[in-house]
Amino acid sequence: MIKTLITICLTTVILVNVSAQSKPLNEILSDLSKQNSINILYNSEEVNDIIREKSNEPALGDQLRSLLSGTGLVFLYQGDKDVFILPAELFNNYSITLLNINRTPDEYVTDDLSISDIITADAVFTISGVIADSKTNEPLIGASIIVNNGDEEKYAISDVEGKYQLEVNPGRYSFKVLMSGFQQEESQLAVFTDLNKNVAMYEETMYLDEFTITANKSNSASSTESSTMQLSVESIKKLPPAFGEVDVIKSISSLPGVSNVGEGTSGFNVRGGNIDQNLILLDGAPVYNSGHLFGFFSIFNPDALDGFKLYKGAIPSSYGGRASSVLTISLKNPAMEELNFGGSVGILTSKLRVETPISKKHGISFLAAGRIAYPNFVMSQSIEQTISQSSASYSDVTAKLSYKPSDKDFALSSSLYLSQDEFSFRPDTVYGWDNQIANLDFSKSFGTHFFNTHIHYSNYTNKITGNYTNSEYDYNSSVNDIGLKAVLAKDDELGLSYETGLEVKRIKLNLGEIEPSGDQSSILPYETGVERGLEGAIFAEASKQINQKLSLTAGLRYSMFARLGESSEYTYMEGFSKDPRRITDTTFYSSGQLYGFNSGLEPRISGKITLTPKSSFKFSYNLLRQYLLLVSNTAAQSPVDIWKLSGPNLQSQLNHIWSVGYYREIDKPDLNVSVELYYKLLKNNIGYKEGAQLTLNNSLETELINGVGNSYGMEFLINKTEGKSTGWISYTYSRSFNKLDGPYRTERINNGEFFPSNFDKPHILNFIYNYDFNSRLSSSVNFVYNSGRPITAPESAYYFNGSIIANYQARNQERVPDYHRLDLSLTLENRKKRSRDWETSWTFSVYNVYGRNNPFSVYFSTIRDGRLPQAYKLSVLGSIIPAITFNFDLK
Repeated sequence: MIKTLITICLTTVILVNVSAQSKPLNEILSDLSKQNSINILYNSEEVNDIIREKSNEPALGDQLRSLLSGTGLVFLYQGDKDVFILPAELFNNYSITLLNINRTPDEYVTDDLSISDIITADAVFTISGVIADSKTNEPLIGASIIVNNGDEEKYAISDVEGKYQLEVNPGRYSFKVLMSGFQQEESQLAVFTDLNKNVAMYEETMYLDEFTITANKSNSASSTESSTMQLSVESIKKLPPAFGEVDVIKSISSLPGVSNVGEGTSGFNVRGGNIDQNLILLDGAPVYNSGHLFGFFSIFNPDALDGFKLYKGAIPSSYGGRASSVLTISLKNPAMEELNFGGSVGILTSKLRVETPISKKHGISFLAAGRIAYPNFVMSQSIEQTISQSSASYSDVTAKLSYKPSDKDFALSSSLYLSQDEFSFRPDTVYGWDNQIANLDFSKSFGTHFFNTHIHYSNYTNKITGNYTNSEYDYNSSVNDIGLKAVLAKDDELGLSYETGLEVKRIKLNLGEIEPSGDQSSILPYETGVERGLEGAIFAEASKQINQKLSLTAGLRYSMFARLGESSEYTYMEGFSKDPRRITDTTFYSSGQLYGFNSGLEPRISGKITLTPKSSFKFSYNLLRQYLLLVSNTAAQSPVDIWKLSGPNLQSQLNHIWSVGYYREIDKPDLNVSVELYYKLLKNNIGYKEGAQLTLNNSLETELINGVGNSYGMEFLINKTEGKSTGWISYTYSRSFNKLDGPYRTERINNGEFFPSNFDKPHILNFIYNYDFNSRLSSSVNFVYNSGRPITAPESAYYFNGSIIANYQARNQERVPDYHRLDLSLTLENRKKRSRDWETSWTFSVYNVYGRNNPFSVYFSTIRDGRLPQAYKLSVLGSIIPAITFNFDLK
């Protein structure tokens, strides 16, 4: 055993006059620990029920003597960072001389008495405690606790209550806590009695006070993660809101490598990928349309959320099914302490949130949050008739029930999300879409093992109602997704953390059906059929700190997909492009019959090479497969888009993603700087034949072309995280290209050469600045610039039989004008008082400050009277949009 000189200070009875109120001893010790930046360690059972008065002595040693007087406890210094509270009877058999009680802690000595003289080497002590989130105080499940004394290591995993326990022999140990998404916590312990060691974990986040984009520590030199961005809810709440409502998807679009095709659009593009290549998970359930009102708002209510994480690369093997990125959005755990509710009231939208414990004894709590939009009055004031005669609305409800019994090692939760949208363009057509999402989650710890099972249900429905005279109709299409996922995680004795699991889901698609909605309607009913599929995967992943310089994470996913009857598939004439006129046979599959099998491996690897304590180099490679595809001939997602399964006549997508990056932390002026390079190679991406008819087409594969694509780019980020003025600047240079060069002329687009994708934007710049005037008043500025997106324009026109015909040749070779916008906001909070159980604030914002008439698209008029087609610019939001929102929170 290592001989360690210690100081044992026996308590003496000291009479002091104190004015502080009596408090539990453990609370006083906790306060002293924070005030003196020192660890005070003790067995909670030995200090429970002890009530003391806080000492007024100036020195820490004197305060401890006063507090412990008459308790039978002594305090013991170990180095300059640890103080132990121990029973005095441990030392009854030893003569201990206390030298000069007025000296500083480092000067205490005990006549060369070492701890090994008091405690035998084969003694066994327990280190235990709780691992919790420093921000929410919620317990963290599955954290790895590692202790090492130089000769051996021992491990534990925190359970569903964040609790852990380790048994060790006496001695000095390094103590380390690891948790994905959080900064590593490390300290030194001297273990000579049972210890209580609670740890508060801090997110791997570059906080810009309350307003950050948490371009988190995942993007810093110290984190092992690469190409990963994490956001907290607080990070978006002070960004200048559009229409008075902060938005998750718009906030994500300010991250490097992320963009969208324009204002008022659903979804987002990551590193040149299409919107359907992003796996969006709400508490683990897939989301098939993330937008309200065609994308002016996102479906996620910030008041019900805990945080967000975007994987642009280095995607864990537990995620799959999409070819570009993964966005995980977590609902917050309901409050267990007391009833509280809050919300906001704005010009166009309002929100309300309620959280309450149902049974504190049994660990049951509940959260419910709702939103509603009412923009019709504002729209009716427009001088544009097409807008004033239109109407729009949406509503959504989010709920979560949590069960975490304090005396058990498991947790159970369920969540529900419901939304409804409706938009009427003048009186002619009404568009609508609904989301229904449900989750059930069960977690349990078995010693060093952690097990999680998750079941989800997700249903998305598109609806269109036509109100044309004698042509009234109802149209709808839908996606239904039911799945199960199970994960087992463990840290073994070699310090290798790993997880393994499986998932399976059943997908059902209604490709579209139309019915007449009135007795006088001339519309005939028509159905394009239903597609069903089974998707499954098994996966495993391991992480290891190889040495002080190198850490690696390697994973492997084997995904499988099959079509599921009842359905039919066409066979087309060989030697020709697929065409409905060339159907030679139809194969029918009975209910439950599997066919069209497809499978493959998806390797994942990432690593970090530490260059200096403040800089590192990171790298990653992912192979991703996608079996479910979005069919759309528009740049943005719309209600007429169709989801379609791969199968005998449509190949699944395959995407290789490489990325490397340099990361550096600069202490003064506290900056985090990163530069990342990436390259993506996409196989079997979808393209469309000229003049493709996509809606209500029961041979839709005849309009589709499988091609290849590639994208590459550089992402640059500087983030200032401390001080009254904070902010970040990000710049992305990226290119995205497609190539559709089929064996037949109708499958050859742009002469079979590469052309820019619809979302190719070479230059994207985001600048965010926040300034806190004082504790009540803060302001923020947001400026965004990006290159205009590609469009296809007629190159010429020619006469044919007396008519002028526009000639379109090259695909996406022109661009709309560049986009830029400035937003401002000011937040004023009420004066905070401890005696008051409520807080309020006002947010004043201006969207598009200088009224830039940013183009969404450019379209060309039809040829009339012998004139060539003329170009016209279409803008969605072309004016200044002020807003005011009142926020409240009551407890």
